[in-house]
Amino acid sequence: MQLEKNGKEIKEVKINKKTVTIQIENVKIELDKIVYENNYLYIGKILQDKDILRLKKENQNAKNYAYALRLLSRKRYSEFELRNKLSLHKVNSSQIEEIINKLKSINLINDDRLSREIIEEENEKCYGKLHIVMKLESKYLDISKVKEIPIEEEIRKAKRIIERFIVSKTGDLRNETEFHEEILKQKLFALLMAKGYELNDIETAWEEYKHENDFRIY
Repeated sequence: MQLEKNGKEIKEVKINKKTVTIQIENVKIELDKIVYENNYLYIGKILQDKDILRLKKENQNAKNYAYALRLLSRKRYSEFELRNKLSLHKVNSSQIEEIINKLKSINLINDDRLSREIIEEENEKCYGKLHIVMKLESKYLDISKVKEIPIEEEIRKAKRIIERFIVSKTGDLRNETEFHEEILKQKLFALLMAKGYELNDIETAWEEYKHENDFRIY
């Protein structure tokens, strides 16, 4: 009992909107509400130095976890990206591991799901496989699912881009020197390559588009 009395007494507890401030002797410590509730703190409770250190550690861990949740509320992160963010926030490696494991257990970070979402979204925007692979690699995500995109789908997307490009050019293309077939082809090929299509797929899409639309420029 004497050991207990040699500790430090909580003199004041103030409940704030998002935190709780406790005063131990002449020192005030602001705690996350969860940390406060989990530790059954009250005026008159005696804390040893090791208890105070543990409280501070728990509180810092709670702050770091809240920071990770704020990040995820603003945008999607891969596990690799979130680890980097937490590291830049000066979170130690062991706690980063704890945070990541907790977020994975409640499905707030899921690299497999994120890979599928990115592939679906970039397909909708008519980007080619090379672009999608680069985007996934930048987030250290698995690129194997990109191989599952059928070649027919790549050709279909490329033809949509060709169609949009040609439709956007009003007037009679045959009367426009800059739209002689070779020049038009160069412009389209450059556009499609910039959007991440492989050359073989571009050539196939171009030939199919001309054939399907009886498209000729003299």
